[in-house]
Amino acid sequence: MTLVELMVVVAIFIVVTGITIFDYSSFKSSVSLNNLANDISLSIRKAQSYAIGAKGSGGYFTDGYGVHFSTDNNSSFAVFADNSSNVIEELYIKGGDHISGFIIGNDTDIKEGDLNISFIRPDPDAIFSFNNSNKDVFKVEIILSNKNNDKYKKIEVTNTGQISVKNYE
Repeated sequence: MTLVELMVVVAIFIVVTGITIFDYSSFKSSVSLNNLANDISLSIRKAQSYAIGAKGSGGYFTDGYGVHFSTDNNSSFAVFADNSSNVIEELYIKGGDHISGFIIGNDTDIKEGDLNISFIRPDPDAIFSFNNSNKDVFKVEIILSNKNNDKYKKIEVTNTGQISVKNYE
């Protein structure tokens, strides 16, 4: 092995390490935002499965279940039973990611406020309530962003109960 070969290997190692370190924060931010979007969509699915399944209390299975989101408290969201004051589980958002807002129906503007997505037994369809007013719309979108507001994700929930995670441009 010559000195030139050793220098070439060291140079390649330095270049690869530099690229990795330089892009690590962007990678970490992207992964964190993807994880948050998946956590939220799974929580919505959990509330839906509670509502159409056999989760109840005291022998009664009439409770509705749902998830509450707020842009006022965009560092957490809650799974609730019956109404948004009966919290089953509160989940905290870490790493600077947050809920930026909501798109209601076919509107293109991002709105701030409180959003409840509820499911009532035995129907898997979603019921949307924005700022304590029921909305008869086809879908709602929850817009998430990272701490620098340069990466976005959206969770789309339709009134038929379908949930999907997409990039938001």
